[in-house]
Amino acid sequence: MTYNHGRIKFISAMTELNEIKDYDPELIRELQEGFCEAVDDHIIWLRTQGVPNLLLSDEPKGEQLDPEMMIWLQNALRDVLAGHKSPFLEPTNKGGSE
Repeated sequence: MTYNHGRIKFISAMTELNEIKDYDPELIRELQEGFCEAVDDHIIWLRTQGVPNLLLSDEPKGEQLDPEMMIWLQNALRDVLAGHKSPFLEPTNKGGSE
């Protein structure tokens, strides 16, 4: 059983970013990490779909990627393709030292 921690982390960071109305690097990093974790979970889910015995086992089954997260990524990539910079798709440094 999974709890979709990546989606929870992503939504939490996005909610905080919307509340402060600023591009906080730590929250952006948390959003990026959450998205990566959700994609990892989606890949596990995809791999389990073709293995009936695995579907019946107690092994992690993953979860589908949230449609809202896919739409968010699609919009972010459209902005980049249109020539705009996205603070969400920029590298972030771990920790506070730069």
